[in-house]
Amino acid sequence: MRMITVSGKNQITIPVAILREVGINPGDRMAAAVIDGDIVLIKEPESWVEYFQGSMRGAYGGSRESIDRYVLRERESWYEPMSEHISQSDPREWRKQFEDLYATDRGVRAITDTLMGCPHHVATLPDLEERVPEDAGPAGLSQALDTLTTHFWVRRIPGPAPEPERYRLDGEIAASLRAA
Repeated sequence: MRMITVSGKNQITIPVAILREVGINPGDRMAAAVIDGDIVLIKEPESWVEYFQGSMRGAYGGSRESIDRYVLRERESWYEPMSEHISQSDPREWRKQFEDLYATDRGVRAITDTLMGCPHHVATLPDLEERVPEDAGPAGLSQALDTLTTHFWVRRIPGPAPEPERYRLDGEIAASLRAA
């Protein structure tokens, strides 16, 4: 591994041997991203669509049928009946109950805060177990998830066979937390 230094103007010089090895020439454009805490440079492809084509292979199933089943399950979940509690009460009361629990239950607060920091407010159970602070505890995590999913504040999304299930924070709850 070759070492490079960042200048006072936050610039770097990439050794010519590395540039030749990956086929980068003067004037080529680069894309930069932070991935898992590392800076990654990618030579701009002629077509980003072709560059990423196939990169999600297997993420939603291994065959056309399994992907179709996944999409169908997702679409059906959009129309899940609301809990009896929600349908029989004012939605403001539903949010107020969440806010009260959020203020008093460390596990609920830790899970909600973790989901708020995730893309699209979605995380897998292993992600939650890793990110939720220790003081929520494993029993606290399980109990808090049950409470959140029972009241539809968080939705449990089953994953395809080898994938873990995911949890998504309700959009109204996320909006109220952002507004607070």
